[in-house]
Order: sequence, then C-alpha cells, then structure tokens
Amino acid sequence: MSNSSFSDREEQALRGYLEGRMKDHDLHQALSHVARFDVESEGWRTVDLTGSLGCSIEVDVPHVVSRLKDYLRGTIPAYELMQWAAHLTLIDAYVSPGWQDDALADEYEPMWDVLQQLSSPSTDGKITPEVVSAHLRRLETS
Repeated sequence: MSNSSFSDREEQALRGYLEGRMKDHDLHQALSHVARFDVESEGWRTVDLTGSLGCSIEVDVPHVVSRLKDYLRGTIPAYELMQWAAHLTLIDAYVSPGWQDDALADEYEPMWDVLQQLSSPSTDGKITPEVVSAHLRRLETS
C-alpha cells in the first residue's frame, strides 16, 4: 500500500473527527498504524506518533464554535468535548490556518487557549454550560 493512501485515510479520519462525524475510538483505529493513544479513565495522558501523519488539517474558529454549541445543546457530553479538544491539541496534524505565518498564527491564539483549557478540566476547571458559554463569547468576539 502506498504512503499516499495512508495519507488520504488519515486526512479523512482527522477531518471527520474535527467536524464531529467520527468518535474517538474510530479515530484511534484509523490512525493505529502511526499513533498510540494512551487513555485512562480520567482522560488523556499521551499520544505517541510512531510514524508521520503526512497531512495538515486546518482547525478554524467555526469548528470550535460548532462543538461548543453541540455541548450547549446537549448533543455531546462534557467528557466528549474534553476528549475532542485534547485530540486537537495533542495531534500535531491539527493546525490553524496560516500556521506558518507568525502574525496570522497569533490571531488563533484565543482558539488554542480555549481548546487547551477544555482539554484539561483537572487543571483548568470542570466543563460546565457556564464555562462553555464564556468560551463561546470569547471566540465570537475575538
């Protein structure tokens, strides 16, 4: 099998996960040939890449806003939002638009801050509707 077919599958899996069309275990299975996910009952611990993902997936503010709204509507639970944010912060294929341009990348810092905070509720506080609403306001005004 060629590297390009791996890359195509990886890209589809990563994009599907970003857009909420794929669950954690499906992503883990799709990337099992290049990544090991260590997940404990309390949440994330590590992602070890054993190979190259060979693609970059742009994460933009509307992606994050959409998932925050999914949580507020009750479509996804807090744990799933936390895991989603953790995947985005730990898998280096997820990048912001223009990530190679420092000035443009700085514009996405609030988005990455929100994702980091959501990914670590034991450090940054429990995920609640109030917290998520505050993150949503921050992203909609930045």
